[in-house]
Amino acid sequence: MGGEHHPRTYLEAVLRFVQQQSFPVALSIFATKEVIGFFQDYSKKHTAAFDRCCIDFHESKQVIHLSDPPLSAVRDKKNASMCIGMRALLEKKIDALVSTGNTGALLCSAKRILPKLPNTFRPALLALMPTKHHSLALIDIGANVHCSAKHLVQFAYLGYAFQKTLKVKYPKIGLLNIGEEQYKGRRELQQAYKILDQLNTPEQPPIFLGNIEGREVFDGHIDVLVTDGFTGNILLKAAEGTVSLVLHHLSKNGDLLPNMSKLNYAEFPGAVLTGVDGIVIKCHSYSNPRALINGIKGALNLIQNQFICTMKKHLLSPLFSSIIPINTALGAK
Repeated sequence: MGGEHHPRTYLEAVLRFVQQQSFPVALSIFATKEVIGFFQDYSKKHTAAFDRCCIDFHESKQVIHLSDPPLSAVRDKKNASMCIGMRALLEKKIDALVSTGNTGALLCSAKRILPKLPNTFRPALLALMPTKHHSLALIDIGANVHCSAKHLVQFAYLGYAFQKTLKVKYPKIGLLNIGEEQYKGRRELQQAYKILDQLNTPEQPPIFLGNIEGREVFDGHIDVLVTDGFTGNILLKAAEGTVSLVLHHLSKNGDLLPNMSKLNYAEFPGAVLTGVDGIVIKCHSYSNPRALINGIKGALNLIQNQFICTMKKHLLSPLFSSIIPINTALGAK
């Protein structure tokens, strides 16, 4: 509930998802009584597909809309689908939660309901972006508009641990800035640079590669790009808009289009809310069925790879405790 499209758009995604699965998957749908009825009527017309998947429904009495103020919405609408789903995640009734709803409300709900991961005090949204060589983890992309140095350093920890869960042996971290020099940018960026630079030691390959300018983001030299949620969200959506423009102009050339289509936002599994003890995937509110399918597949992949357990292990790594602890050096609010 709460996305920009009619529920039939999301039901189409569910149908296509179960048709593609070669093994049973249980899906829980949190929605209003009216939408549940719509889903059930639709599923009766596609019994062969839905017989391959266990689907249960949970009725929500309220809906958090995209226009609702996040904090008050979560506080006043405890029976909204997003909140019910988050409690089900806490109680281990589901293994992952995928949402196209209000981003701020999703963040507030997760922070109020789910425990934090070790050494984490500010959850952040992480999205994978394509580069010339491999996928880049961009963090944060909208959960934290205003960030201090301690938040940026913690985002680097989360991004590093995330890439380790994807079997990247030596993840390399960059700090998005307006220039490569250490003194460039706002004071919090300069402070974060000094702390992250301590991750580099003579005994191992460099981890922190310093400041990264916008034109270098897609070169593929780094695995984690750290920024505040305001800047990260603009970067992500500007990149998506650029790809959309390029695809539009290439649509007349059928030979090139298949190779370019893999850069479409719909091919990536949404953003992962890192830092909380539960798998939460945030898809764009305007996600089409293909984008939502990839969001569900992304959640399934994280479940199968024991994402939360692996994140906990890497966040407790001696690598991070070997430098000045951010809780001590910069405070932990």
